[in-house]
Amino acid sequence: MSEIYLIRHGESAANIGNATASNELTPLTDRGHAQAEKLARDFRSANLRPDAIVVSPLARALATAAPFLSDNISVTICRDFREFSYLASMPHSTYAERANARNHFWSHAIDNFDFRDAASSESLNDFYTRAQTALDFLTHFAPGCRKLTVFVFSHEMFIAALLSIIQQIPRQQFLHKLAAARQAEPPIKHTQVAKLILANSTLKIIDKNLFDV
Repeated sequence: MSEIYLIRHGESAANIGNATASNELTPLTDRGHAQAEKLARDFRSANLRPDAIVVSPLARALATAAPFLSDNISVTICRDFREFSYLASMPHSTYAERANARNHFWSHAIDNFDFRDAASSESLNDFYTRAQTALDFLTHFAPGCRKLTVFVFSHEMFIAALLSIIQQIPRQQFLHKLAAARQAEPPIKHTQVAKLILANSTLKIIDKNLFDV
């Protein structure tokens, strides 16, 4: 039986309204780095150490994983675990400056889960299918035949999608709720950890907020 820990990144520059070069390069704030360091201490205090790390390629996830890295821990950077990329690129913009683009996307997507803001961006259905692919990856990455402890560093909406699939919430129901709220509901806080177990090729949620952040 393997244990998998889904971890949202620490606070990012975009989360506090700063302009960022791109979604991919958005850094952590000083507070975000402190959150990552505290999370590492919390795991050590719980005597939990990863055998392997899976991390989104986005800078804020990589920076959150940094305190956990060592020479003898396998690290897999996996693009499937990136955040929902539903907007066309808007370099050096703030969250507030992207408001019109967000409103345009969500107002169309709530009635059409295949709607895309641009050819390079994702629809809700694209996003959900990617989450299914990521869960399949985890199931094969940590097979039940041997015990592994895997830390997965990802993003709020993506983790919400993973949890909904594990809970067998219908696809249409989850996507409609996401589109109506325009965010994960309930919210997943920075460095919040969800603990899963994998046994007999089946994932089960044990705790959605391991350290009560």
